[in-house]
Amino acid sequence: VNSSHHLIHGRSTPTKEHKQTKAEKNVAFVLSADRDKQLGKPYHKCGNPRMYTPQNMSKRDALKANGVVSEAINRFARLYHHDDDGFIDMDTYVDVHKRLASILRTDLSDAELTKLAVEDWKEDTSSSEAGTLHTSQLNDILFAFVDVWTQSLDPNEYFLFLDTLYFKLTGEGSVTFDGV
Repeated sequence: VNSSHHLIHGRSTPTKEHKQTKAEKNVAFVLSADRDKQLGKPYHKCGNPRMYTPQNMSKRDALKANGVVSEAINRFARLYHHDDDGFIDMDTYVDVHKRLASILRTDLSDAELTKLAVEDWKEDTSSSEAGTLHTSQLNDILFAFVDVWTQSLDPNEYFLFLDTLYFKLTGEGSVTFDGV
């Protein structure tokens, strides 16, 4: 495990020769406890108009097929247990959503986290007549999530963001961020 992985996860002191990458700085900021205070408003209400230009929208779409991003999304998706047919139940979805949101939205109470999770479940299952969520839909949902919470179009930032959250939720740090 290299030192850049340890910087985000806080498991060791970085070596003098390691210089934090922009992706590491961005992820550390987004996940910092005082992020909203530094911004003067909640991060989830900020937005960056430059990310919505036609050129950047095209780049964002291309990231869906990026191997580094796909690897992180596929590993993160394992948090969502599913049945033999690939369906994720609402309880599983709400549980993971609440744990994830509690990291990113420290301003919310448990009841507010539950309400947000249920609202997102309804939105994410709205295209299904049965109100179900299949694992085949999850990659798009997770991509949209990471796409909103990262600050750049760097696939390494997408990867590191999800890798760090995965570690925070599971305590497992099996995949290291090596800047590739």
